[in-house]
Amino acid sequence: MKKTILLPILALAALSLTACGGSFANTQTTEQQSKPLDCTGLHMKNAQWHFTDANGNTIDANGACHKGMRHGNFEIFMSGKKVAVTKFIKNNESKTSCFANDTKSHTMLDQCLALAAQGK
Repeated sequence: MKKTILLPILALAALSLTACGGSFANTQTTEQQSKPLDCTGLHMKNAQWHFTDANGNTIDANGACHKGMRHGNFEIFMSGKKVAVTKFIKNNESKTSCFANDTKSHTMLDQCLALAAQGK
């Protein structure tokens, strides 16, 4: 009798868990790639972005999206030159290694991009 009750409960639990996990895409659209580091609705390892920032600089970036959030290391390039590696944890910037002006420093990503734009 315990087996007949336990089996439907386990099946229901498995169905509810799988229903929640399938709402994220594993490929980016062109529109998603043109937004600055936007992982909304994505779950993929090799996401890429290509956009122009407010100062007119060409920015290329790659990183990982986990359940719609930026998670892991993101490499950011400005006009083909690597300017930063930023680590995100659950969509929050954890630390950034900035390579602007040929020196390595630790700063926030926005500040690093501003420094790199000044040194252009």
